[in-house]
Amino acid sequence: MRTPQGMSAARIKSFTTENVSKFFDLYKPQYNKLREPFHRVFIVDETGITVVQHKYSKVISLKGKRQVSSLISAERGKLITVITCMNAADVYIPPLLIFPRKNMKAELMLGAPTEAIAECHISGWVQAEIFTKWFKHFIKFTKPSASDPVLLVLDGHCSHTRNIELIELAKENYVTIICLPPHSTNKMQPLDVAFMFPLKTYYAQEIENWLRENQLSTVSPYAVAGIFCKAYNRAATMEASCNGFRKTGLVPLNRHVFRDSDFGVHQTEDQPPVEVTDYSEAQGGCNGNEEQLSDNADTALNLKERTKQVNNSCADAPPNDDIESIPANIPEPFRE
Repeated sequence: MRTPQGMSAARIKSFTTENVSKFFDLYKPQYNKLREPFHRVFIVDETGITVVQHKYSKVISLKGKRQVSSLISAERGKLITVITCMNAADVYIPPLLIFPRKNMKAELMLGAPTEAIAECHISGWVQAEIFTKWFKHFIKFTKPSASDPVLLVLDGHCSHTRNIELIELAKENYVTIICLPPHSTNKMQPLDVAFMFPLKTYYAQEIENWLRENQLSTVSPYAVAGIFCKAYNRAATMEASCNGFRKTGLVPLNRHVFRDSDFGVHQTEDQPPVEVTDYSEAQGGCNGNEEQLSDNADTALNLKERTKQVNNSCADAPPNDDIESIPANIPEPFRE
């Protein structure tokens, strides 16, 4: 027995063989233009972290104890968005952290990953102008050129696809951008497949370690960058990058990486139309058979009356072996 993982109906309906084939039809020509796909194909995605760990490590407890508690920093925390990017050759672009506040302070990046950058927004979510700044950060590290272009794969978030400045920068700097099919990142996004889960797990463990070292203290936004750095360095491995690209069929290119069982069963076979009887036309036929229907009803009533008479006579008569209980010519449904 296994506990199933929740999946929305939109993901089941959108992840189809047709959508996957259309994506690879666009992806393959751009992939073949690259001299070193392992080094020049990059994937980018966003994830959210808070000052409260989303899972807890298992502990040894007394048998029969009803409740086992674990220390957390707060009841709930504000969202901090992290933009991460990698390729299949263990190259990770330094992340960008978005803090939920108006003004930026240098103290927020204490202990952050090397050469990571930060931005602030009141919601803590990625915006078009913030993602454009990250893209300039991406160009700085990848250094694309006409002889050595870069292929960037991302999802269809509005900050990516409805960003004119981003598209112009990509054209000017020899970066080709391809968007994944909608609602399919859980299957086709290498970061979601192989990187995000261990990152979240290590981040929760690092928060627990921080709380043990700082008894009865709360994790402030100024400590998040240092905690995240430890988890990020543990998760950013060669194994994660290679497995993510291999399982999604992006690098090396494998458009048949998904089997039939990977696609959700949401389409049913065409069923024949249901025949609807037009009772207005059938009414004439019923009227023509009124006499036959009335004769059948009279016959049924006569049979019932005969059955009652026989039963009454049998109940009043003395026991006698010569008396027949029910006439043989009475139909089966009316026999007692």
